[in-house]
Amino acid sequence: MNGGIEIKGLDAVVAKNRVMLLKLPGAKAKALARIAHLTVANAQSNAPISPTKAQYEQHISAKRAQKTANRTGKSARVRFKSKQTFNPGQLQASIRSRHSGSSVEVFVPSNSPAGKYADFIHNGTYKLGIGSRAKAAAGHDVGPKFLTRAVPRSKISRILRDTIAKIVKG
Repeated sequence: MNGGIEIKGLDAVVAKNRVMLLKLPGAKAKALARIAHLTVANAQSNAPISPTKAQYEQHISAKRAQKTANRTGKSARVRFKSKQTFNPGQLQASIRSRHSGSSVEVFVPSNSPAGKYADFIHNGTYKLGIGSRAKAAAGHDVGPKFLTRAVPRSKISRILRDTIAKIVKG
């Protein structure tokens, strides 16, 4: 998913703070780096995640137990053991950012472990899986458009001001 998303409108925010930015070399770059870091953290929090082996086994065991109970009319305990390899978190770990001038770009490189399916996960329509539902239950806003929703629009101006204030105070 080369390209990712680009946070637009930073020029207007930077223009409002131009005088201070001209006086403070590096302030703009530091502020953009903070915005990029926060956006990546938010995107990682919003990104869907594959189930752990334990989550998957528990889910399948419950489904099989229900099937058995429906078929026999008696409750059943089924213990499913998977031989599959599980590696949750690859999409989260693949999220990157770069900043230059007055823009921040958050993206998933196409050559990353999650690069092949990141576009579908960001733009597609799907039901959340076991791991993502567990992550959502823990309070994360998981699902499609996870990169777009990660942009801290309400915090951008404050981050610029705070970064400049820290540099001024020394």
